[in-house]
Amino acid sequence: MILREAFRYQNYLSDLRNSLINFLYRDENSVVVTTNRLFSVVDKDKADEKEEVKSEYDINKVIDLINTIITEKKAITEAISTAKKNCEYDIDSLLEVNKFEDSILNLLDSLNKIEGKETKSTDIDYKFNINGEQVSYRYPTKIVRTINFDRNKTKGMSKEMQKDMTDTSNLIDKLNVTVEVDFEPKFDISTNLSDIIEGFKVVK
Repeated sequence: MILREAFRYQNYLSDLRNSLINFLYRDENSVVVTTNRLFSVVDKDKADEKEEVKSEYDINKVIDLINTIITEKKAITEAISTAKKNCEYDIDSLLEVNKFEDSILNLLDSLNKIEGKETKSTDIDYKFNINGEQVSYRYPTKIVRTINFDRNKTKGMSKEMQKDMTDTSNLIDKLNVTVEVDFEPKFDISTNLSDIIEGFKVVK
């Protein structure tokens, strides 16, 4: 299988695990409920009744499935690791660098959107008149916002970084469909948990 399929299989096993956890957390699957109706305590002529409610599945086999999934997850992870080591490029490093550059690119985009502007308003101040009385007066205020950095530099950095990230992403995409992973999966990713455990039903 190719690397992309291996990653997809990894995710499938994780989803399978989550479904299995939810399945086993439900009392109707993990607990046998026995109800004893003790009629004879009150009415000696009436026989007691016993009712048992339990899962229709062999839960021990379902639990065994957990070990199978764990083993399978370890195996596919090791196979992916081996495939990456044999690859010409360090895929994890490429992904990390792209992630790092993406955070910087978001900053540059924000900086490049900043606009200089000028706003005018009227404010109030106070002074004493010739009679010694404090009086208010209005005066104009002008606030000027100017960019405090070289926009040409940030735009140039952004353009160069976008190209670098695109080239890296294209390389990663190419590696994902060309790097071979030596692994034979036990499960078909189109199969969900309910289909798998169907064979675990207890024959009555």
